[in-house]
Amino acid sequence: MPSVLSRFIQHIWDGNIREVENIVERLVITGENVITEEDLPLSMQQASLEQEGKSLYEMLEEVEKNIILKAYKKCKSSYKVAELLKISQSSATRKIKKYVENS
Repeated sequence: MPSVLSRFIQHIWDGNIREVENIVERLVITGENVITEEDLPLSMQQASLEQEGKSLYEMLEEVEKNIILKAYKKCKSSYKVAELLKISQSSATRKIKKYVENS
């Protein structure tokens, strides 16, 4: 928890209060009881290519997987996941099959 708070403090907020509101709202909707650094948007996570040893594609796929898994756990249907994440239902279905059914 303290590391999440420090990420909020250290983050450069280019937007205004709406940017903060949007991130907090998304974390509340998709998060569990405790918000961890992995729940934060990629721009707020402390990740470096040298430390991770992963490609950008691999890191983005990992973030996407975490979002889809949490959304599906909360919503229990591809339709509701699509609505929550503002993506098409067919895209939600493909991502759920890719990440949920293969994990």
